[in-house]
Amino acid sequence: MRCAIRSWIEMLRLIAYPAIAVVVGVSVAAVLILGSTIPALTPAFTILLGVLAFLVGQFVLRFVFEPVVELRRTIGKVGYALAHYGRVYTRPGPPVHFVEESELRGKEPIQYKIEVRAAQDRGKATREFRRFGSLLRAQHKAIVWAWMARGLRLCPSAENITAASKELMGLSNNIEFYPEIHPDWSEKRHRISHENRERRAKIRELLGLPDED
Repeated sequence: MRCAIRSWIEMLRLIAYPAIAVVVGVSVAAVLILGSTIPALTPAFTILLGVLAFLVGQFVLRFVFEPVVELRRTIGKVGYALAHYGRVYTRPGPPVHFVEESELRGKEPIQYKIEVRAAQDRGKATREFRRFGSLLRAQHKAIVWAWMARGLRLCPSAENITAASKELMGLSNNIEFYPEIHPDWSEKRHRISHENRERRAKIRELLGLPDED
């Protein structure tokens, strides 16, 4: 039932925006024609034309360009996060509560603080990449006529956004793990580090981000 309602809403949305554009276009054409044939009404039609032009501009700005700008801003933040947290997701390890409750508390204070700080960074990176993975899909969905934006090379395709979102989610899931659950944790850490580097390359390729390595 919900899927059917969602499909109807999506169909109505796709029909509504072109219909609004057609109505506005016809209105502007009518104003131009009438204004040129009836000189006495030219000032009134000029004002009306200005109002229509303003409304059209606001419509295009609000429903076409602003969502694209928001998406591109998020893509830029993804690029920044990939560079900023590079040393974190290429060195996966245990979450912070595991470090705080483990035998590491008996180590030297400086070493313990380093381990805790590294675990805190892993937690931040995990949350950031999961948030970006969700944001990309939501913001791309908000773009009206996304096919047109794609044709103008203003944003990646829906397929690339979906794939990049999945890679970001996978990267988020691959930053923290529990060594005690994995006896071969050293080997697993090396394997995960390699996988995360591959995910980074895929994300950059899918989103059109430059390779900064």
